[in-house]
Amino acid sequence: MAFLTQRILQSVFRRSATIKASQIRAEPAVVVLPVRDGVTPCDKPPVRIFLGTETAQYKAERIFIWSIEKVRDPSRVYEIHLMKHLLGFRSRFWLTGFTNYRFAIPHFAGKQGRAIYNDVDQIYLKDPAELFDLEMGEHAYLAIDAGDISVALFDCEKMSRIWTLQDAQTGQKNPLLARASGVDGQWGKLDGRWNARDREYVAGESGVLHYTSLHRQPWHPFPNLFVYQANAVAGVWFDLERSANEAGYQVFSAGRPSQDFVELCHSLQDTEVPAAQERNDRTGTVVAREADLARLFDEYRVRTVLDCRIPAVAAHSSLRLHETVAAGIERIDSLDPTQAAPADAPSERVDAVVCMEMLEYVPDEDVPWLLRELFSRARRLLYCEVDETPSSPASHSRVSRHRRTAAWWQYEFELVARHFPSVRWRLCVPGNAAAHGSDPLLIEGNECNEREAVVWVLANQKPGHTSQATALAEIIGWPFQIMQVPQTLQAVVRVLLRIHSGEVAPLKAPWPNVIVACGWWPTRVARWIKASSGGRVRLLLAGRKCGPVRSQTDILVSCQHFHLPIHERRIETLLPVQPIAESKMEVARERGEQLMQGAAKPRVALLVGGSSKQHVLGVADTTSLGRKVLRQVQAAGGSLFAVTSRRTGADAGKALQTALQEHAQVHLWSRGEAENPYLAYLAAADIIVVTGESESMLTDAVATGKPVYIYPLRQTYFSPWLALGAKLVEWSERTPKNRRGTERPQQGFEYLCSRILKHEWILPPRDLDALHRNLVEKGLAQMFGQSLSADGGTRAPSKDDLGQRLRIMLAQPQDEPDAQSRGSFPHNATIEA
Repeated sequence: MAFLTQRILQSVFRRSATIKASQIRAEPAVVVLPVRDGVTPCDKPPVRIFLGTETAQYKAERIFIWSIEKVRDPSRVYEIHLMKHLLGFRSRFWLTGFTNYRFAIPHFAGKQGRAIYNDVDQIYLKDPAELFDLEMGEHAYLAIDAGDISVALFDCEKMSRIWTLQDAQTGQKNPLLARASGVDGQWGKLDGRWNARDREYVAGESGVLHYTSLHRQPWHPFPNLFVYQANAVAGVWFDLERSANEAGYQVFSAGRPSQDFVELCHSLQDTEVPAAQERNDRTGTVVAREADLARLFDEYRVRTVLDCRIPAVAAHSSLRLHETVAAGIERIDSLDPTQAAPADAPSERVDAVVCMEMLEYVPDEDVPWLLRELFSRARRLLYCEVDETPSSPASHSRVSRHRRTAAWWQYEFELVARHFPSVRWRLCVPGNAAAHGSDPLLIEGNECNEREAVVWVLANQKPGHTSQATALAEIIGWPFQIMQVPQTLQAVVRVLLRIHSGEVAPLKAPWPNVIVACGWWPTRVARWIKASSGGRVRLLLAGRKCGPVRSQTDILVSCQHFHLPIHERRIETLLPVQPIAESKMEVARERGEQLMQGAAKPRVALLVGGSSKQHVLGVADTTSLGRKVLRQVQAAGGSLFAVTSRRTGADAGKALQTALQEHAQVHLWSRGEAENPYLAYLAAADIIVVTGESESMLTDAVATGKPVYIYPLRQTYFSPWLALGAKLVEWSERTPKNRRGTERPQQGFEYLCSRILKHEWILPPRDLDALHRNLVEKGLAQMFGQSLSADGGTRAPSKDDLGQRLRIMLAQPQDEPDAQSRGSFPHNATIEA
């Protein structure tokens, strides 16, 4: 279904409670970036920026403001007006949640001065003051096109004669744009660098990067409306996000809260706030989960507690603990963030912070800084509980509860938690769980800190899958145990039918903290264990057939050339994880030097794979391969050492041996052999030639850092199923343009194909040609051609980079307090229902 159609249907059938009265604003909230400390203020007027945004764009909103912080003039004031949830606008049939807000800018700006308008899907790469100070002449507004004001500079006095507040609230977008552009001289041309759309981006020149392709926006704001695809300039946004995460950046702070929070505090000064009318109905609904708290308090040896709540709206005036737990507590302090703290209030850290009946009342913009306050007060544990049941109609509009998605809570908690790796945290969202007899939603992180995690590596009869899973476990850095899981009929039936009574031998509870698996069967068993554990186990799954992301605790590792769906919990690598340890390579190097002793240099290792579903290596192909490689080795004055693999086959192996004769040393693979020289050749050779169909041999070769030459094998026809997968990828990535010349939102047939791929009902074939191109472009390999050279060679990216990302996503404790903040990906939480 087209994006526009879905948004219209959502607006038509939107429940009135979707946006609470406490979220609706008469005017935009304002974020002020003041003159930086120690800098002499300039005499120029504040740079006024009006940002069209909506709730789902919370990630983009934060990074937009951060992008301004990175490039702004420190001597100047910047005002960023967040146009979101504004009062009186007829928003039905809008394409976005802020479509018409831009036409109200002259009104909100007081009908005077200048103002910049930006959509939220943009970032600044140059100082917006340069745009703000542009010469406008007699023009009323500047934009790249008279009908495209996604980035615009307005003369608010002149524009107030064209658009009124009522026009913006009740009018339609296109007629309002036509009214502005219909008068000669009103519109002036804006330099395109201030609205560089996706492919128009030029590093070092573009002032604003605009992510117009909605299904390629890197922060994935609408996962239910799109199947997100790669964006060639996503790295620019991710670099900004990483720097914001490292800095612990938050838009508002305790010293500078949002206006909504200030109004909340004023509302709560009234002791007659009718929240008390709800208490009788809510007593017993929102309660401390005593058994859960008791276990956590005992586990973390809690003796001092900080009880955080808003008493004016709380069903209980103080923390309720089971008597056995309360007996071990030495002190309980209280904190109400909406009230000024007494002068004698204790400020030291406590063992545990318990926060209930508070966060649900706090405006979205203030939750991040409040969470930082809570984390900073906790020494070992932060326990939060949020009630998201609808507020009573009698409740005061300014203190009604906010409903947020699990993804929203996860994002906000993990951004802060990464800076406090020693604090175990848990958020419980009961909602209507009690009424329906279901378990509450739990979001938690850092649960493996300060203790030894239990890690299982699931193995089966395929050594390649086991070695990759083992390599991933080694990268994480926790001790692990390899568990062999035979693929018996009984086990297959139990796993595929999701029968959780009984066992899949030899696996049984207690379950581990983390399971690492690679390949179809081990990953299915891992998912079965997760379900059997109630969702508590974290999964690290690898390979093309490991299945889609089904939980926010799943981490998938796959190669880029698999063309699998993009997801924030999927890590894409250039090559499979290299499983050969450096210590093992050192031993192999010594043996290789012995085997190659006295051989002429350059010493060339030829690694030969074999036929696969997509490639053919027959007798004639092997003969041609041997002769071509030998010819180039002899031309270089070197020596050749060839080794075959399990897939080469006996006939092809003999053909290679015949083609090379006495001019090379050839080792033919045989089952059960103990002295295969594969690693020795790999470690001691000066040049490596490898057949291109083998991802594992390419991985091993590139990891050596030596010159690698890829010898492509002859491709065979895809099977009908693989051919269909290839066509689905092709159809899903079609990029039709709209009338503005930009890529239109994903819809129709390409949307259907993308959905099929997202659910992985049909898998695309491995795109080994794309893998070869990437290796060559990155300087890691060359295509086999006319000559061989021992010069060059580039080592593949360090596994430490992947390990750091995995540890962040798995809440791995770090030695340094802020070590986790250095990662690009902030996912460090558990979500389970």
